[in-house]
Amino acid sequence: MTRRFNLGRRYLDIQQVSLRSRALSRDLVQVTDAVHTKGSFIYCQLWALGRAAERSSLPVEYDIISSGDIALPGLFNIGSSLVLLAHALSFADRQPPRPLTETQIDDWVNLYAQAARNAIAAGFDGVELHNANGARPQPQASSFVSDRHLEGYLLDQFLQTTCNNRTDAYGGVAANRIRFTLRAVDGVVRAIGANRTGIRLSPYERYNGQS
Repeated sequence: MTRRFNLGRRYLDIQQVSLRSRALSRDLVQVTDAVHTKGSFIYCQLWALGRAAERSSLPVEYDIISSGDIALPGLFNIGSSLVLLAHALSFADRQPPRPLTETQIDDWVNLYAQAARNAIAAGFDGVELHNANGARPQPQASSFVSDRHLEGYLLDQFLQTTCNNRTDAYGGVAANRIRFTLRAVDGVVRAIGANRTGIRLSPYERYNGQS
């Protein structure tokens, strides 16, 4: 889980910092108070990278996880040239991810709910679950033509048939692939209320091997 603040046209990304930490929530009160003092609103975007995470950036005890065991594509096309992904992942990062078990999916649903509670405790007006792609290409890079682009994050990886090759209740037909997302949303709604819960989707995005 990470937090992302939209500061005008810039983003501050603080990766691998879990909103489960109550100490972190207390620190964030300074940010949310400052926003409210100016008469504005602030939402916390909850996201997990899944197979888009870089192995070299994770603690050794963490695995690269996803819906299935299909590795993130390492190359994509710009015009007629094959180039490495912009974040230059190593070949080691291209190993197949470990699919979440059903029990671990239960744990993730609880994590989303707890993260939402802590966000509200930190003064955020609500949360947005990131169920979509990663960062969009800049306008000058709009000539992406391959079906191998950047990456959808963990919840989106369950929706996408390009990486979800499960055969259980979370794979196969669309009703199964969306199950994790719906459970995460329901958990957050129960935790903080529907009026404080949003979700980001990009169903037609062709990004990082997504369809």
